Amino acid sequence: MDRLEAYLQPDTCVSEEPVANLPDITLTPIPVLSIGGSDPSGGAGIQLDLKVFQVIDVHGMAVPAALTAQGPTGVSSVLAVPAKFLNAQLNRLTQDVKPAAIKTGMLYSAENVAAVAGFIQSESIRFSVVDPVLASSTGAPLLKNDAVTVLKSALLPQAFMVTPNLREAEILSGLSVKDADGMKAAAEAIWSMGPRYVVVKGGHLLGDPEDLLYDGKRFISISGHRAGGPPVHGTGCALSSAIAAYLAKGVSPEEAVRGAKRLIYDLIQKAFPLTRGGQRYMRF
Repeated sequence: MDRLEAYLQPDTCVSEEPVANLPDITLTPIPVLSIGGSDPSGGAGIQLDLKVFQVIDVHGMAVPAALTAQGPTGVSSVLAVPAKFLNAQLNRLTQDVKPAAIKTGMLYSAENVAAVAGFIQSESIRFSVVDPVLASSTGAPLLKNDAVTVLKSALLPQAFMVTPNLREAEILSGLSVKDADGMKAAAEAIWSMGPRYVVVKGGHLLGDPEDLLYDGKRFISISGHRAGGPPVHGTGCALSSAIAAYLAKGVSPEEAVRGAKRLIYDLIQKAFPLTRGGQRYMRF
């Protein structure tokens, strides 16, 4: 009997499980913050990030920077949270709690990108993982054109790590990224904008997914296995939030990326269709 079944049995004492197998509740979980878009379907954005944080056993916190009208088959509209209120959320939260790491996702407006860059700098956040979300997997724009310039000039210089996919790497670097050599050139170009680490995700290339980690000196190839089946919603969100959580727990950047890839592969293996015709959703 697993713990869920035990809770459903009125005459079962769940606490009979040996103490050695229970988490140490005297230790406060490390706080990790996600700043990004809200996905009402729970398959991406800050909702998904909180699920990932829970799996890695950190205390997840979330500040919405944008609201979306979306479901499993796509995004129909986007509303940016006003930058003033985004700042109000961040400032009030950090009066009480300073996150050990943050992950940024969909920020949508130039004003919000600038606000988050200023927040990272003012709070001296050591681990900031920037997922440069530019568009949804179905093609809906999730970052305004003028915000791309601010992302490059203001947010990337504050980032510990940035995790673009191939299309995002092309837009940020201005280069064509069609193979491993293109990934290396793009990684160098993006690294020159200020982040300490760049991870160019190679999942859209043929063959097993191979990501490239670059620290300004070394290229490290991080390979994985390709899971079969229809597309899965939110994999990029989950990868960057997992990396942030692992960094907060003291894992090295390389091992954080490797661990995140292994976790996402396992979650994809259990993915399920939420509705007919939509992408699959990761099961936690």
